[in-house]
Amino acid sequence: MNQLTICKIEKNLLNLILIFSGAAILICIYLIYQHYKIDIGAICNINDFLNCDKVNKSIYSEFLNVPVSIWGILSYILIFIVSILFFNKFDFKNIHHGLTNRTVLVFIMLFSLFGVLFSLYLSYAELFILNAVCIFCLAQQILIILITLCFYLIFRHSRVIGCTYFK
Repeated sequence: MNQLTICKIEKNLLNLILIFSGAAILICIYLIYQHYKIDIGAICNINDFLNCDKVNKSIYSEFLNVPVSIWGILSYILIFIVSILFFNKFDFKNIHHGLTNRTVLVFIMLFSLFGVLFSLYLSYAELFILNAVCIFCLAQQILIILITLCFYLIFRHSRVIGCTYFK
């Protein structure tokens, strides 16, 4: 049986994904707290345009009656767990014989790409409908872009280089 290997660049990218998703989880925790907090006065309410409360308490802050930050934290936890499994060279064939590490990589990359697209929609709502920006939301949106980019780079790198883990 072949030993699964992860190249150094893939490990470094996975480290970045773990850092980015961990930071995004912390941001989502704060945004969930702010969403349910009765009084206004988030630390990021700087003026009428840079105003987290205006964004985080708007109709755009929920999807299917669930705060977007809860959807976000669930997504980032999934990304974090899958990245830890990747980092530790977990063989996804142990879950199902037809499930390959590459398939999981493609799924999680597309999953994070969906997060980017949803973030773009939310950014549009912030800028052009609410005329306000939440700094923490923006930071989280930048993190999902960086996470997606890292997954894409792993995908591209693993197709070219001879590391066997994502083949």
